[in-house]
Amino acid sequence: MCFVGSPRGDLTSHPAEDVQYWRTEILRQAKLLRLVPLWYLLPLVPGLVLFFWSTHVPSALLILVIVFGLVTWLDLRAASKLEQDADALTSAYKLELNP
Repeated sequence: MCFVGSPRGDLTSHPAEDVQYWRTEILRQAKLLRLVPLWYLLPLVPGLVLFFWSTHVPSALLILVIVFGLVTWLDLRAASKLEQDADALTSAYKLELNP
């Protein structure tokens, strides 16, 4: 992780409030990525299912399930990596977390 205007990996030049802010933002992004199936994919399902059902191509529904599953997996993986970055930021700067 690199902050704008600082040498790569140098966290000592930033006040704890700045680091806490970025940690909070990273965790917010991770939470949003975990919710992608609900707010991004789920609204598409009814229309796509009806469309593919009307075309009478059973493999189209399978492709839809595979694509949605892949998107969900990629987003969950990215969210996990962001959470790891937030944990690394916390441990590198030795932040005290508020409950």
